Amino acid sequence: MDNMNVKVSREATALIEALLLENPHPTNSDWKALVMNNPDYASEIVDFSILFERNVHLQSEAYDEPLDQDLFDELSEHIFDMLGTVESSASEAQAKLSKIVGPKSRVIARDIGLREHVEILDQIISGETKAPFVLVKRLASNLGLEIASLVQAFALNFSRRPAQAFKSDGKPKLEQEPIDWEVAVRAAELDQEDTNYLLGLERKIE
Repeated sequence: MDNMNVKVSREATALIEALLLENPHPTNSDWKALVMNNPDYASEIVDFSILFERNVHLQSEAYDEPLDQDLFDELSEHIFDMLGTVESSASEAQAKLSKIVGPKSRVIARDIGLREHVEILDQIISGETKAPFVLVKRLASNLGLEIASLVQAFALNFSRRPAQAFKSDGKPKLEQEPIDWEVAVRAAELDQEDTNYLLGLERKIE
C-alpha cells in the first residue's frame, strides 16, 4: 500500500487485505467492525477505508451505500491531498487488467497457476468470481501491483458490468455479488483432476 501514500503498517495491511479478499465490497459496518476489533490499527484502517470508499464512489454510480460522514471527519484535513494517489493506483490496476487479452491471457493464466483456464481468469478480472488468495497474490506480483489495489480494481470492474447478462437458457441474469470460487470452478464443468486442482488453490499458502 506504500504506493498509495497511505502510512499503513504491515499488520494493518494484512487485516485490510483479508477483509477485501473476503468481501471486495465492504460496507461501512464492515469497516467499523474491523476498526473495533483491531483498535491498535484503528487510525490506519480508517485512513485506508475512507480513501477506498471515496474512490469507489467517484468511479462507480453502481455503489449506492452513502458514505460515512463520521469516517470522513476523522481524516478531513488529509483526504484531498491523498485522494489523487489512490485513484491513480486503482486506475493503474484497471489499466493493466484491461490489457490481459488474447494470447497474453493464456500466458498469465499459466503463470499464476490457472493452467489453460483463461475463462476463469476472465471471471476473476471482471470481479465476477472471488479468487483464492494465492491467485490474487500471484497476479498482483505478475502485474507489479499491490494486492489491495488489485482487489479494488476487481470491485470496480464488477460494479461496471453491462446492465444485462443472460444465462445459457436465454433468460436474463445478473449476479448481485461475486460468486464463490467453488461455485465458479464447478460451473466450468472441468475434468475431475482439474476441478480438484483448482479447488485446492483455496487451501494453498505461499
